[in-house]
Amino acid sequence: MFEGNHSAFEIQVINLLVTIKNQNKDIKSILLQNNKELTFELPSDFPVSLPIVIAQDINLLEEYLRSEAKLSLLILYLSKLGGRDITNKTNIILRRLISNQLAVRYSYLGTRQEKKAFKSTILNKVVIRAVLSGTIATEQEIEDAIKNG
Repeated sequence: MFEGNHSAFEIQVINLLVTIKNQNKDIKSILLQNNKELTFELPSDFPVSLPIVIAQDINLLEEYLRSEAKLSLLILYLSKLGGRDITNKTNIILRRLISNQLAVRYSYLGTRQEKKAFKSTILNKVVIRAVLSGTIATEQEIEDAIKNG
């Protein structure tokens, strides 16, 4: 692929860049297809109904979101929900993702009352990236909104 003497580190970095480039190409293709349709709906193979009502569906969704392309599509979908400020947008996204009856089983850090840690879920990453899309916000502001939401 390339000439000359390269260290193992350089080869590893180049291989990772090639992988990232291929993933970006796939994501771009999916996003272009979605933009052609001008709808921001969830993919037909989306494994759960939103908002999530049962805990097992969080596990199903997190498994599904291990694909960066599928993760990006959910983030795009959620980022289009809007909101008048960071807190409002965060709350709208959280309410679309998780029902109130399931949300009460979580706290942000999972340190109180035997609750699960939302921070350690892929859904936390999804919420942060969806809010960051189209807003000027810091991760800390979004995390605070999640904690207080």
